[in-house]
Amino acid sequence: MDKLNTMVDEFISHVKEYLEARTELSKLKAINHGSSLAARVMAVLIIGFLLFLFVIFLSMVMAMAISQWLNSPLAGYSLVTLFYLLCAVLIFMMRRTWVIKPLRNYLIRILCNKPDDYD
Repeated sequence: MDKLNTMVDEFISHVKEYLEARTELSKLKAINHGSSLAARVMAVLIIGFLLFLFVIFLSMVMAMAISQWLNSPLAGYSLVTLFYLLCAVLIFMMRRTWVIKPLRNYLIRILCNKPDDYD
């Protein structure tokens, strides 16, 4: 009977160790996925900011060039503004196809796979 109690105690001890190890592994996996996602978000923000600056300066150059071509500053800046308005309306109309679905699929792929799979 004493041997059986010892075996049961050892079994319970092993189960506790296993559960603690699994809990720690789950925490480490969550940290790994979270840090990978945060790094990707930061990279996208930095690249997005640089692209934003590029587009702003390009827009100013295009507006000035169109203004000189048409001899009207109002026309040049208005045409560039109209172009951006049309782009915004188009993106808004196609947001589910062009923005929401690809972003959702990308986040699911990041969170469900190992971080090394999408480098």
